[in-house]
Amino acid sequence: MVRYAEAAGRWVPLATVLGSGLTFLDATVVNIALPPHRRRLRGPLRGRRPAAAPA
Repeated sequence: MVRYAEAAGRWVPLATVLGSGLTFLDATVVNIALPPHRRRLRGPLRGRRPAAAPA
């Protein structure tokens, strides 16, 4: 068990805050960047069936 009074224990809150902050940033970037890429990738594929779809 790590105690906050020890040197190793002082890094636990910092690592928790940094980890949650990076997760929030990653989710924000994906939510902003995904819609333009989705529109761009679906554009030429409309009206086509996947190769594995039955005829």
